[in-house]
Amino acid sequence: MHLRPFISFVTIFALLPACNLFTVYQPEQTSLPTTQMELTLSEKSPDANAAPEYDAVKAKSKDGQIVQIDITLLFKIDPTMGDHIREKWGERYIEDFLTPTLRHTTEAAISAYTARQIYGEGRLDLINTLQTTVNENISAEGFVFQDVLVRNITFEASFIATVESEYALPQTQASPTP
Repeated sequence: MHLRPFISFVTIFALLPACNLFTVYQPEQTSLPTTQMELTLSEKSPDANAAPEYDAVKAKSKDGQIVQIDITLLFKIDPTMGDHIREKWGERYIEDFLTPTLRHTTEAAISAYTARQIYGEGRLDLINTLQTTVNENISAEGFVFQDVLVRNITFEASFIATVESEYALPQTQASPTP
């Protein structure tokens, strides 16, 4: 039997034909924190025993390159939406809602840019897109968005080698020969 935390149940025990005993069951209320919290998806998790769902986000860019990104979400729980979060997600709101939402939003944002854009001038646009989209997605469920921190964006070795060779080529042509 599923008990909703905000409903009281009354049980009546018939002791004698003229005497009844009422017992009120009031489930324990769990309080949700309203202070700033963080959720980090990172290759090097601060917790050595972290579950795989907290690994860094790996996604394909628009041009098919694999991009790996460490990302941290800073958020709060809206105190007026605590009952909604408790009823819908329970104490697993991080595992069941925030982690998949942050992961999916990051993958979708990366897929909208080429690896060269993410490597260069498009990185700020990517971060702005992430902030806007994550804010929209979590605000609807009662979470207050504070920030998204993007760190350690890594690319495939073949992409890095191509970029480095393109950068080195103009330097060797411009340098005078003795």
